[in-house]
Amino acid sequence: MKKPELLAPAGDFEKLKFAILYGTDAVYGSGKEFSLRQFSKNFSEEELPEGTIFRIKNRVKNGNPDEKILY
Repeated sequence: MKKPELLAPAGDFEKLKFAILYGTDAVYGSGKEFSLRQFSKNFSEEELPEGTIFRIKNRVKNGNPDEKILY
């Protein structure tokens, strides 16, 4: 039986770190320009590469929730 995957939103770099440190399998987030989350702080242009490096070093996948694809 295939294990379910936990996908967590990462509204900013701090939330990304918490999601990864608490064991998520995948995270999703966006920059300030392209976001479906109205009240989220989101990643600045400087934080995006830093967050990506942190995610890759911790072997966490980059998720893409289905509702983002619809827009």
